[in-house]
Amino acid sequence: MKRGGLFFLTFLVSIAGIAQSTSSLSGTVIDVKTNEPVPFASVFLANTMLGASTKEDGTFLIEKIPVGKYDVTVSMVGYKLFSASISFSDGSVKINIQLEQEVIQLNEFVVKAGQSDFDKYYDIFEKLFLGQTPNSKRCTIINPEDINLDYDKETEILKAFATQPIQVENKALGYTIYYLLKEFELDYRSDLYKIFGVPRFETLTPKDDRQLRHWQSNRDDAYSGSLNHFMRSLIHRELSKNQFSIYEQLSGTKKQLDEGRLFLQNGNIVFFKGDMEIIFDGDAEDSSYRTYRNLVQQTSKLTFIGDSITIYENGYYENQKDIVLTGYLAWRECMGNLLPINYQPTEKK
Repeated sequence: MKRGGLFFLTFLVSIAGIAQSTSSLSGTVIDVKTNEPVPFASVFLANTMLGASTKEDGTFLIEKIPVGKYDVTVSMVGYKLFSASISFSDGSVKINIQLEQEVIQLNEFVVKAGQSDFDKYYDIFEKLFLGQTPNSKRCTIINPEDINLDYDKETEILKAFATQPIQVENKALGYTIYYLLKEFELDYRSDLYKIFGVPRFETLTPKDDRQLRHWQSNRDDAYSGSLNHFMRSLIHRELSKNQFSIYEQLSGTKKQLDEGRLFLQNGNIVFFKGDMEIIFDGDAEDSSYRTYRNLVQQTSKLTFIGDSITIYENGYYENQKDIVLTGYLAWRECMGNLLPINYQPTEKK
């Protein structure tokens, strides 16, 4: 059964910085009711490898943050996930964070590990969560016991919840990803699913230089033509240079768009509403995807739900739920191809 995806990925995602200038983030994490410090909470920048744990007094410090905008995220068992978007340039940023306690309530019919229906629903979740790309096949969920599946027979909707960050080992790209699942929902009636969450990256240790070079090559391939690659090319007005072209459908005809005219003066706000077709000529569609269609060019569609989006230097854009991906990008933007948002590809000779 073929399903469409609504993305996400804060799924959705560092070898080097975007710029030489860096910043730092410091602050304190406290309980909103007691005003007591929360020790050992995980504070990190979503889609990066930058993070720290709070000390016993609730303080933390994250240094060497490349220029750009990030979702500052705080995770602690028993508390609601905290997230705030912060722009970083030269200098330091301080923030005081208050966490609220949380109790997750599930419906009566909750499928847990060891129950007869768990394997059936878990296989569906795993397939959609990891994706169906070649890299996805080399991804493994390390802690499936922390995943609960909630199926509503009346609405025919499958939801997933995780009591801990979902730990994914990606042996194709050389990362361990800790994914804070905020929303997973599969609607069997509409045949659509949506995934939303916050990833944090750690690098795997290569067994030798050959494996490291292999990972680097795979990472470069995953970046080339990705949504982050497109967003960076768009904000820097380098679509043509990076082999992207964009089109708008008007009165049954396709018109190529000039990226410069999407922005107001020299700003970073893209003013567009409706469907935008994206073609990437840098590589052909993967053969496993061409079983769905017979197009050679990587062809995708971005549907802009709002009137505009704001893009930052590192490719971060907001509001992220104002864009829906279909086509090739919807297929490839998955856990198997996920990279840190400030990933920099290897310079080609």
